[in-house]
Amino acid sequence: QSPLSSKDYIWVGDVAEALALISQSGRQQMYNLAAGRNVTHQMIADIIRAEGFKVSFADNGSVVTIPPIDVSRLNQEFTLAQTDPKEIIMRVLKTIRKNRKIQ
Repeated sequence: QSPLSSKDYIWVGDVAEALALISQSGRQQMYNLAAGRNVTHQMIADIIRAEGFKVSFADNGSVVTIPPIDVSRLNQEFTLAQTDPKEIIMRVLKTIRKNRKIQ
């Protein structure tokens, strides 16, 4: 896909926290579990490159943009911390570096 493509990425830990709260005190029958904002593939690539990793995109990759997901119902009912995608990417890169040193 193109670096201009974008999607709503949410960390699984944030999903687990939301599910626990919903199961304990949710008032609605249905919720959208998402970050509520899109992140472009270019933004992710920039973070990875800044840490010294190589990133490339296929030439003429299609631009796929998922419409933003409405999380207003979730946010009205609960106060949830949303983990910044940059933080998660940095954790993953740190783990990769650590594992490379071990091998």
